[in-house]
Amino acid sequence: MSNPLLLPEIVELVMDHIDTVPDLLNCACVNNLWNVRALKRLYKGSLNDMRYRTPNVGSLNCLFVASRERFVQNMGFVKHLLLHPEKPLTRGAESGFATLVCGESCRPLRYRRYAEALLRPEGGARSGGGGGGGGLVSLTIPFVIVNQDWMPISDLLISPSLEFLAINDYYCVRVILGCTNTSGSSINSELLREKLSHLKALTIYHCGGGSISSHHLYEVVRCCDLQFFHFEDWKRYPLLSPDISKLLTSLKTQRNLKALALRTNLSRRESIPGTIARAEEWGEAWPDLKALYLTQVDQLRLGEIVKFKKLEILSLNDSEAYQAHENLYSIAGVATCRNLRVLDIWFRQFDDQEMLLKIARGCPLLRRLSVQCSYQSWFLSDLDSTIFHGLLRTLPNLEYLDLTYNIKMTGAWIQELAINCPNLTVLRLRQTRLFISLEQLRKAQSFQKLEIMNINRIFFQDPQSLMMEPHEFSILASEWRRVFPKIHAMPCFDDISGAKMEKTYQDNIRNGISNERSSESDSDHDSGSEADEADEAEEGARNNDPWFDDYRQRSDWFLLRLKLWEELQYVQDKAIYDRIANLWQTDFEIENIGWSVMPLNTFGSDDII
Repeated sequence: MSNPLLLPEIVELVMDHIDTVPDLLNCACVNNLWNVRALKRLYKGSLNDMRYRTPNVGSLNCLFVASRERFVQNMGFVKHLLLHPEKPLTRGAESGFATLVCGESCRPLRYRRYAEALLRPEGGARSGGGGGGGGLVSLTIPFVIVNQDWMPISDLLISPSLEFLAINDYYCVRVILGCTNTSGSSINSELLREKLSHLKALTIYHCGGGSISSHHLYEVVRCCDLQFFHFEDWKRYPLLSPDISKLLTSLKTQRNLKALALRTNLSRRESIPGTIARAEEWGEAWPDLKALYLTQVDQLRLGEIVKFKKLEILSLNDSEAYQAHENLYSIAGVATCRNLRVLDIWFRQFDDQEMLLKIARGCPLLRRLSVQCSYQSWFLSDLDSTIFHGLLRTLPNLEYLDLTYNIKMTGAWIQELAINCPNLTVLRLRQTRLFISLEQLRKAQSFQKLEIMNINRIFFQDPQSLMMEPHEFSILASEWRRVFPKIHAMPCFDDISGAKMEKTYQDNIRNGISNERSSESDSDHDSGSEADEADEAEEGARNNDPWFDDYRQRSDWFLLRLKLWEELQYVQDKAIYDRIANLWQTDFEIENIGWSVMPLNTFGSDDII
């Protein structure tokens, strides 16, 4: 009988269940069969998971130089191509028109043969969106690639199999040139429309360099039959309102639009009242709209978003806006969006908790509720317990809950959360302090689907006893694992930094080095200071004091948490919270609208973008 692990069908199933790049690379070393299947999965690419996006331009160049034959072979597996730098660079700041660019040219694009292998790969069957045959399904080039001559290969940019295109606005003229052989004022719109007929999703990134000076972007938009459109500009050098108005005018022709994302960074003085969210006009233009993402909203007409009868995703991300004090927004109308599945609100302040509960009651199908405030924690409101319990009981389908209110949560709340929201996958309550006993933990129902929990602090009752008694600690670890079986990362974000500080502290003790914290304590406090400090720490925790850092004081709560996380082998990865949360969102978008919104900071660090 043959080895089942040498059957192609079995190997394909194995590869489908591997979810880390290192494991795929290990599989590629087993034998020739496993090598081909692993590389196919590795190079296929992904629309939403950056771990599986194609290598950056520098890595592609290394692969190309190492073996051109193997380069062509591996590129044949690609379905979702991303041409991006490891980190974007800023050029032209001295001129006042800075631009984000990819500072390294892509060597394969210098030769037409290898440009075809990269942009027009011939691999296996297409994935997603109908039809068989080879070719790219998506192409993403977020930044201008410096010193790259596209003129000889412009016709390769738009593959016949392409459904999703995400490019820098600079490349719009190259798209037109490649489709029509013209780029001047006499563009053959009919030919352009024919060449772009298969394109269903378009993302345009404007990464600085001033305003959009030509009409090429607007022409590309007008000649597509889009279901998805995403525009985003660079916050350092955003477009001005006339450019946004022209773009919106071009979009009015898109009658089949299902998703619209306008991530603009207009200043308050530049915004045009009624331009961005005049729902009484846009509701007629896009009757099938299911997803709307806005970073600049007409505050007077926000309530009219209800004109979009099929709306399932609504994101209002404007961290400069006050909700209560300046009364800029009226979100009462959102409560009438009965089909809403995702609501993401990010304002500078959002104090109307009753309105939040009203929205939840009006939108019982919500699977994600996210209310974030850009205020620092000591300015945030305390969430009323009746509001919190009301939210849990009103939203049984909730999978993603993200609130930045100050919350003092007890163990009983954990039980209610598990009972009322059994599908919860992402829980981000970053200003929440959980007070729980071992007995409450033992009574709690298991969170079978919860993958990430991100809260401020956890205070276990009687932490010293739980630490010092091996039997009690063993029960604690066992019960925690039972209640949260799918969590593999530290729930308290600051514990990651605290763990590093504690390791340094213990290393200093082993090496006979005086720790600053202990020496300061000896010099500044009398013999009774330890008891006073403990009382002060407990009072700080119980009062939900945002200034209280138990890890700096090496409290028993903090030391118990570290011991527990070490026992559970939780990873110390600050990026994992955003990665899992973003994957939930992008998976939901692909499931419901076909494509995901990929913001610019996906391709570079936030300090640049």
